Amino acid sequence: MSPKDNTSIFSYALALSILWSASIGTIAVWTISEEKNSTLNLATAEARAYFNKDQAMRLWATEHGRIYVPATDRYPPDPNLAHIPERDIETPSGIALTLINPARIIRELDQNYGHLYGVTGKVTSLTPLARENIPDEVTTHP
Repeated sequence: MSPKDNTSIFSYALALSILWSASIGTIAVWTISEEKNSTLNLATAEARAYFNKDQAMRLWATEHGRIYVPATDRYPPDPNLAHIPERDIETPSGIALTLINPARIIRELDQNYGHLYGVTGKVTSLTPLARENIPDEVTTHP
């Protein structure tokens, strides 16, 4: 074998290894990108499912008109509902009841039972009536 043949084989081997490395690198970048997109799509679908669950519960509570709970230290009359004539009522047996709004129901379900399904939410509004409904600051992630 002549030195020229060795140089030619070396050139082909070098070109082949560069091509192989570029191919592997391209596949790796594409795979990482696809995994990122797949994860984002899955997270979005899951977030929509939880939002829809909360929305369904809130609609259910709203459709039933009024939901009352026993008035206690934990559930004092809601000052935001003071304009409703029957915010506070009493059963014939003397149990004091107070009206609870659907947003509070959702908030308490998330706070008290979110651990059962691993995700908690937050009721927010751009014009909140309750302090706890103020949205968090918007942050961006890379």
